[in-house]
Amino acid sequence: MNEKISFPDLVGLLSSKMNITKKEAETFLKEFFTVSTEVITSGEELRINGLGLFKPIWVEARGSINIQTGEPVEIPGHYKLSFIPDKVLREAVNAPFSSFSVEVLNDHVPIEDMTAVPSQDIDENNDICNTENVELQDSKEIREKEEEDEPIEPAH
Repeated sequence: MNEKISFPDLVGLLSSKMNITKKEAETFLKEFFTVSTEVITSGEELRINGLGLFKPIWVEARGSINIQTGEPVEIPGHYKLSFIPDKVLREAVNAPFSSFSVEVLNDHVPIEDMTAVPSQDIDENNDICNTENVELQDSKEIREKEEEDEPIEPAH
């Protein structure tokens, strides 16, 4: 999954998928990339259904510091390319993670004060089998709850 696909690989995939020669696939891809580049560099957005939106965004000039000399420098204004994936592509990429759920953490609670509270489903290797009921709680809240549950002994 972490392999990169090179241009010749893409040509081979397209030629086998479309049942065309590699030369035809290469010509098509080169022309497609040329036209796409021309559209984007002219300042227009390029939307490809099923893939996404390529959008040039203007970034204003700003000051910075040369880290080697410490001298102030100005970074000139320029375009950057933004890509927003189409819903079809986004869902396909995120499909393996669709079973994940969002867990809301308490604001302003340091991570070291958070503890995992596992469900009772632990196998013989002390591994959690069912993570549906796993949630993070503030350790301070847990301590306060434990203190409330402790019986108060009468003074003698």
